[in-house]
Amino acid sequence: MALSGVRDPDGPGDPANRLVTARRWRAMIPTMIFGPDLIPKVLDGRKTVTRRRSQHRDGRPLRYLAGGVYAVQPGRGQPHVGHIEVGSVSIEPLVAMTEEEARSEGFRSLTVFMAYWMMLHRGWNPDEPVVRIAFRRAPDCARCAEVLPP
Repeated sequence: MALSGVRDPDGPGDPANRLVTARRWRAMIPTMIFGPDLIPKVLDGRKTVTRRRSQHRDGRPLRYLAGGVYAVQPGRGQPHVGHIEVGSVSIEPLVAMTEEEARSEGFRSLTVFMAYWMMLHRGWNPDEPVVRIAFRRAPDCARCAEVLPP
């Protein structure tokens, strides 16, 4: 399936007529994955901050950039459901978390955030450096409208 109006400079044939396929389009959009339970909070603005371990499981560093727009996914390989624009990226220890920050993360308290983190990452090391990413909701694209409920 080709996406009308989106050109793929690496596609076959005449460069002026190369359209991006749906599969290639998904590969071109940088993404940020959130748990399915957090997606509604991201989309309605109750979650405006996220923390991630400072590197991927395979040791590669995270590459989220301030000013970058990312597609929001409920899981790896899932269609994106919206977009966010990153406002700031910083590294800080988990111990820097506060009640207010936990609410910005979409949790009702620091205790609930800690329990979620421990479930997700199998532990809590207060000295662990994590990436704090502040973001806001960005405008949806035509692809978002295909998967979002009316």
